[in-house]
Amino acid sequence: MDIKILNKTDLEWVLFIEDLCFGSRAWSREMLISHLGEFLGVGIKDLGYVLYKLAGDEIEIYRIAIHPIHQRQSKAKRLLEFLLNRERDKTFFLEVSSHNESAIGLYEACGFQKIHVRKHYYEDGSDALIYKKPPMDVLENFSFDIPS
Repeated sequence: MDIKILNKTDLEWVLFIEDLCFGSRAWSREMLISHLGEFLGVGIKDLGYVLYKLAGDEIEIYRIAIHPIHQRQSKAKRLLEFLLNRERDKTFFLEVSSHNESAIGLYEACGFQKIHVRKHYYEDGSDALIYKKPPMDVLENFSFDIPS
């Protein structure tokens, strides 16, 4: 399964997964058309996607969604790591509900650090946690091992 850069031709399957994952909180067709036209996304057809905005040397991640039958199989991590590696010189930001423990675990496993809390931000009373991941250090993936 190949990860691809999303465009408007991906709208139908993105909309389908959006509805499955977010229900009443799903973005509308119009919102997704607007996002795919103005901003960016990466995904694997019929499996999942990451929607984000690039502004200078920063990326704000808006959505990560994986089809429910593929959740808890590291697919979201694969997509997120693809984006982090592709844009390794950027600083990443995202926001997540304090009740979304699986997403928090994913972000922390990928090196994001909590930088701020917006108390009682969401309708359900949960806090919004703001996470940041600075640009990847060149030495972060460097190995001193000598190949044999």
